[in-house]
Amino acid sequence: VGNFCYPKNYPFILDVVEAASKQNPKIRLLLAGTGPDFEHVQNLVKDKNLQNKVIFLGQRSDIHDIMQAMDVFLFEGLGIVLIEAQASGLPCVTSTAVPYEAAVTKSTIFLSLDDTIQKWVDTVCGFETYERVDKTDEIIAAGYDLAGEKEAYMSIIT
Repeated sequence: VGNFCYPKNYPFILDVVEAASKQNPKIRLLLAGTGPDFEHVQNLVKDKNLQNKVIFLGQRSDIHDIMQAMDVFLFEGLGIVLIEAQASGLPCVTSTAVPYEAAVTKSTIFLSLDDTIQKWVDTVCGFETYERVDKTDEIIAAGYDLAGEKEAYMSIIT
């Protein structure tokens, strides 16, 4: 979910999906967004023969609904979307290049880009039996609560 650009490291994500699809043929990658590297990513998908594994959704305004169709959020890069994914109850797998402060729930796993692709695959595929639970308490405890933010803001301006 997001901008198709270099920092999102789509070649790496596609390497993980390519290997994971050998372990689990049912795996699919949903990609939402547009950006300067969109055609490059499409070409990588063709080069890896992953056309039937990768679904390009384009620019969307219903990401919250799309996240409900996901089983795991595999993310490389910076962005508020990682927090949105956690708020939706998704388990998240991301790299250690992402600030650890972005982990606002216990279902976020950080892996190094130096780890083997197989370790990434095992982690992503390890969520096959994961059951979503309400993460509201964890999200609020991390400071993502409108009421709490309103109080903090009001104390600053008064």
